[in-house]
Amino acid sequence: MRAIPLILTALALVACKDEKPAPTPEPPPAKVEPKQEEVAEFIGDKACASCHSEQTKLWTNSHHDLALQQANPGTVLGDFSGVEFKYFEETATFRKDGDKHIIEVMYRDGTTINYEVVNTFGVEPLQQYLVKQIGGRLQASSYLWDTRPKEQGGQRWYHLYPDEYIERTDPLHWTQIQHNWNSNCAECHSTGVDKGYDQERHAYDTKYAVEDVSCEACHGPGSLHVKYGASAVAENHFIYDLKQPKGRHWQRKPGERIASLQGETKQNDSCAPCHARRIDFGVGNYEVHDRFRLALLEERLYFADGQIKDEVFVQGSFLQSRMHHAGVTCVDCHDPHTLKTKGEGNALCGSCHDLQAFGPTHTMHEDPKLQCVDCHMPKRTYMGVDARGDHQFAVPRPQLSSEIGAPNACNGCHTDKTPKWAQAAIDAAKLEKSKSEYLGIAFHQARLGQPRGFDALALAVSNPNVSVMDKATAASMMGPFPTGMQAIAEAAEHKDPLVRQGAMIAAGQLPPQQRMGTLFGALSDPSRGVRMAAVSQLFGAPIVQMPKAQQEIFSKAIAEFEASHKANADRPESLLALSVLELQHRKNGEAAANLLKTAIDRYAWFTQAYINLSDIYRGAKREDQVLAVLEQGLKHAADKSTINHALGLAYVRLGQKDDALKYLKAAYEGNPAELGFGYVYVVALKDEGKVAEAKKVVEEMAGRFEGNPQVEGLRGFLNAP
Repeated sequence: MRAIPLILTALALVACKDEKPAPTPEPPPAKVEPKQEEVAEFIGDKACASCHSEQTKLWTNSHHDLALQQANPGTVLGDFSGVEFKYFEETATFRKDGDKHIIEVMYRDGTTINYEVVNTFGVEPLQQYLVKQIGGRLQASSYLWDTRPKEQGGQRWYHLYPDEYIERTDPLHWTQIQHNWNSNCAECHSTGVDKGYDQERHAYDTKYAVEDVSCEACHGPGSLHVKYGASAVAENHFIYDLKQPKGRHWQRKPGERIASLQGETKQNDSCAPCHARRIDFGVGNYEVHDRFRLALLEERLYFADGQIKDEVFVQGSFLQSRMHHAGVTCVDCHDPHTLKTKGEGNALCGSCHDLQAFGPTHTMHEDPKLQCVDCHMPKRTYMGVDARGDHQFAVPRPQLSSEIGAPNACNGCHTDKTPKWAQAAIDAAKLEKSKSEYLGIAFHQARLGQPRGFDALALAVSNPNVSVMDKATAASMMGPFPTGMQAIAEAAEHKDPLVRQGAMIAAGQLPPQQRMGTLFGALSDPSRGVRMAAVSQLFGAPIVQMPKAQQEIFSKAIAEFEASHKANADRPESLLALSVLELQHRKNGEAAANLLKTAIDRYAWFTQAYINLSDIYRGAKREDQVLAVLEQGLKHAADKSTINHALGLAYVRLGQKDDALKYLKAAYEGNPAELGFGYVYVVALKDEGKVAEAKKVVEEMAGRFEGNPQVEGLRGFLNAP
C-alpha cells in the first residue's frame, strides 16, 4: 500500500519530463497590520454569522437578541384586545388599530391620549413597551405585561408604581426624562447607539447599528476583524479581547472544598457597562473606566453591608464578592451567548464547590430542595416581578439586621423569627463568616456622620483582602475625618481606578491646601472616571498662577469635562454641571443662570436648578429674585424640603424671622433624615427663645443620628447661657 504513492510520483515525473519545471510556491502573504488611523466600524450581526454560525445559533432568541424589537403581532406579548386597567383614578385601555398596538390613557383630569407602541422591550419575566413622543423621543411605558405563566401570577397588566400615583409632571412619569429610551435605555438594549441629541431643538435623532444587543455590543465594532480576518493579529481589532489566557481553569485538588484558579485570569469589562449602575460620560471608548464611572456603595443604592437595595444591575455587588477577588468572571458561570447559567441549581455551584462538604452541617437544613443561592444570593424584586439574586455571594449576617437595618437571608424565609434567633443558630453551628461585619457597621456609622467607624474605614483602604468596591467606598467616606489624609493618599495611588475614584470624592471634602495636590495629580490619571471625579472639584483654582505645564493639564481636563456634559445636555444634571463650570471657572454668572433657566424650563421638577439659580441671585444681592425663583420651585420642584430650607434661609437674611421659622420647620418635618435641616432649624428656634421646642427636635435627631458629634454639639449649644 505504501508503494502506490511512489509509483504514481514516478509516472508523473516521466509524463512531465519534457515540460517546464513547476514554479516554486509563493510564500504566504505577510501578516497585515491595520493602519494606525483606521477606526473599526459596526457591520451588523449578519456579517458575523457568516463565519460564526454556532455562536449565532446560541445567541438567537436569547434575552440579548430580544432586548428590543419592532412592535408587531409576532413580538407583542401583551393582551391588546381592548382590556382596561385601572390605576388609581386613571384608566388605560390596551387595544389594536389594524396591526398597530395602542395604549389609550384617560388621566384623572379627564384628558385622554392615545400612545402608539413602536417597540417591545424585553421578554421575560415582563415586557415593556416604547411609545412615540415629540422630538424623536421614545418613552418606556409604566404599564407593563407580566409574561410569567398564569399559575405564577403572570399573564396580566400591571403598573410599575402600584403604591403611588405618579402625576404627568413627575420625573418618574413615563412621559418624562427618567423613562426616556434615547437617554436611559438605548445604549444597553441596542448596538452602536448614537443618541443624536440636539440641545438647541431639545430633540433626538437617535440611530443604532443593530436594533438589539448583538455581537458587536460585547466584542466591539467588527469591520477591521473582517478586513484583516486572515491575520494573526485579528483578535486585537476589537475594543474587548474576551479570550482568557491559555491554560486558565478551575481545579479542585484532593481534600479541597473549593476549586482554585490555575493560571491567570483577565477581568474583562465587556459586561460591566450595561450590568452596572453607572454614569455615562457620553464620550470615550466603551472600556468601563473610560466611558463610564461605576457607582460606589451609596446609601440610596445599597444597604450599609453592601447588599443590593435599589436597581444596581449586578456588577457593583459582584465586585464586592470573594469570587471576584479569587478571579471568577461572569462567563465562568454564564454562557456568553445564551446567557443561561452553565448548570442548573446546585450543580452550577458544584462545578467549583464540593457539595458533599457543604451538606446539612453547613446549611443547617435537611430540605433537599434548598439551593445554595437561597442563602448566598437572596433575591430582591425589581420592576414589580423581576426577582434578581444578589451577586455579593455573602454569608447571611442576621445580627446586622438589628444593628444597621440590613436584611438577611435567614429571616427572608423564617419570617416568624427574629434576627437574634437566626444569629444564635448560626453562632451555635460555628459557621465561617464572610465579609467582615465590622465593615458594614463602619459604613453605617459613616453614613450617620459618626466618627466611631473611622479606624475601620482606614483599615479597609490598606487591607489587601478587602474588595475593590468596599475599598473604594471606604476611601470616598474619609473626607470628613481630619486624620483621613493618609488613607486618601494611599487610595489615590491604588492600582484599581475605582479605588482612586473614591479617593477623589473624599479629597474634594478636604481643606483647600490639602486637597489641591491630590486632586490636581489625578488630572493626568489614565482613567477618565478618576479625572472626571477630580476636575469639577478644582473649579475656581487660580489657573493663571500655575506653571504652563499645569495650565495645559488643567485646561485639557476642563475641556474633557465640558465635552462630556455637552454630550449629556439632555439631562438636567449636565446642564447644572455646565452652569457650575461657567460660574466657578469662567466667572460668567449670566451664562450660568441661562443654563439653569433652561433646566427649569425643560425639567421643572429638577430641584437643584432652583437652588443654584437662587444662589446666583443671592450673590448679586437680588433677594427679590431669590424669593421669586424659590417660590416657583415650591410649586414645581420634586424636593419641597430643600426648597423650604432655602426659603427659610432667605427670610433669615431679610430679618423676617416668623417666615424663616415657618419654612425651616417645613424643611425639617418634610425630611428629618437630612441632618442639616434639623441643625439649622434648632439654631433658629434658640435664636427666637424657643429652647424647649429646640431641645425636643434635638432629641428626635439624637435618636436618628446616634453618636453624631454635630447633634451632641447642639445639646451643648442649647444648654449654654
